[in-house]
Amino acid sequence: MLALEEPTGRKAGYSKQSTGLMAEQKAREESERLRLQERENLTEKRRRSLNQTLRARVAAKAEQKELEMLFLRWTKAEPQLYYAPTKPLEEDTTEAEQRREQVWAQAYLEWKAGKRQEVSEYQKEGHDAVVEDGD
Repeated sequence: MLALEEPTGRKAGYSKQSTGLMAEQKAREESERLRLQERENLTEKRRRSLNQTLRARVAAKAEQKELEMLFLRWTKAEPQLYYAPTKPLEEDTTEAEQRREQVWAQAYLEWKAGKRQEVSEYQKEGHDAVVEDGD
């Protein structure tokens, strides 16, 4: 009889150990599951907080733009336009003609001086090229 009890005692010991190992395994799994769940909860909380912050910033920016537009409407800020009269304001057109002729003459003289400068630079370049070829 003693021989029969030992194997059952060992089996009972093995089953207690395996039950204990299974309990530890379940406890580890449960702990890991809870850790993951806590991590997901923190991630979700951060995401919600970020969304709220972004929404608040967008709302503040929209309100700022709305106030700027309202300010522009209140002040009626428009660019000032200046129109040149088509007819001279003076009764005496001879003075206007004389001024116009003076402006045109001055512009012509400036243009003529610029062209003379260009021609003399061109001639100088041509002369320098001939001198170099002759050497």
